[in-house]
Amino acid sequence: MTPLFKKLNLKAQAEILGLNAPASFEPELAALEGVTIQRSPADLQSITFALVFVTQQADWSALRFRRVEFIKSMTRDANVAINKPGKGRLSKPAG
Repeated sequence: MTPLFKKLNLKAQAEILGLNAPASFEPELAALEGVTIQRSPADLQSITFALVFVTQQADWSALRFRRVEFIKSMTRDANVAINKPGKGRLSKPAG
């Protein structure tokens, strides 16, 4: 098994799902001995390990959600806070 799959925590799975794998990743998949790589989720009864490759488009955005109790200082606008605990933690504006 390659170091990459050790990091991905591939254990004793006999079948894995691999979707949209780039050509540069095929040697890594071929190096898996005793593992069948299925290319369609319809071919599997249950999925215990899946590799899904996605491409990044030029224009994209992301939101990061974090539990309120792990945020040390909240200084955003009250209209941006999503839930009551978040709104309660916001700093009061000066003046």
